Amino acid sequence: FYFAQIGTSHIAARFNRLEGAQKSANMHYTDTMRKLVTFALLAASIAFSAKPAYRCGVARRDVTPPVGTVIQGHAPVTSKKILDPLLVRAMVIADGQRSVALVDADLIGYTPELIASIKQRLAQACGIRPQDAMLMATHEHTGPKMIRLMGEDPPDPVYQRRVSDAVVDAVREAGAR
Repeated sequence: FYFAQIGTSHIAARFNRLEGAQKSANMHYTDTMRKLVTFALLAASIAFSAKPAYRCGVARRDVTPPVGTVIQGHAPVTSKKILDPLLVRAMVIADGQRSVALVDADLIGYTPELIASIKQRLAQACGIRPQDAMLMATHEHTGPKMIRLMGEDPPDPVYQRRVSDAVVDAVREAGAR
């Protein structure tokens, strides 16, 4: 339930800051967050049901890049200041035999290679099978470059590793709670 509250307040805060063309771009974000919050509430209801075998833990990590980072928005620009931190949020639900991880990050998205790498790392570090890990992004257009669009330079591999490390750390912590 705590995770769902964080997600809901996050949606409201982001909506209040949007203007003009960003509102249409935010529709995808809203749909993603609505699905995440719905799934989180469902997962929490399962975790807190009459069966005491379910456990649910949450954790988050800050992945805010420094000022001057190239932004993956509608035009190639660099960040001038930081308004809000960019976070990776993780929820792990376990029944004693199997664990499922839900991860949401304030990023525009992930490359397929990064998703595969993170899922492999989660399997090794946390014992969560790749098919039991769901990685989502808020589709943030004011965050760092994470995907390669036509004619653009590739994302920064150092920052992608930072995100990968943050996901694994958050999932590990959430799984231990």
